[in-house]
Amino acid sequence: MFKPLAVSQMIAMAATLLVAVAFTPVLGYLFLKVERKDHENPVMRTVKRVYLPVLDLAVRRRKTTVAIAALLLLIPVLFLGRIGTEFLPYLDEGAIALNVVKYPTVSLENQSVSETSLRKCCLNFPRCLLWSPRPAGRTSPKTHGPEQNDLFIILKPKKFWKAAPRWN
Repeated sequence: MFKPLAVSQMIAMAATLLVAVAFTPVLGYLFLKVERKDHENPVMRTVKRVYLPVLDLAVRRRKTTVAIAALLLLIPVLFLGRIGTEFLPYLDEGAIALNVVKYPTVSLENQSVSETSLRKCCLNFPRCLLWSPRPAGRTSPKTHGPEQNDLFIILKPKKFWKAAPRWN
């Protein structure tokens, strides 16, 4: 259900990354021609004092550096199966919401006949406690035509459910 949204989000993030890494420095170089002399501040001296020895060690021990980078890349792969599971919790609210759509040219008589048949069908299930139609024009916060109805089926608590017969 969320796959198109996730794909468009990934495309937007990739495009933003491309702009940030590739185009912004080039545009800055072309349009910001300010002559400045670089000078070392205390923060950069401290960063270089720590960074340059680590960089030198990483260059001298290339195989170890690549192995550590590969390990750091493989650790998130272990969690790939859990991606997205925390965003969609299991919802069991004891109700079912249906959106019934009929032909736009449905008459009021046919609409009431179809609602009656839906009600009988729903109430035939032993787990169904209450059937509540909500016509589109009356109490629905959505804006759609009279040919659409929201139906709410309230289920009995699970402790009152009987086992369904098995079909062989």
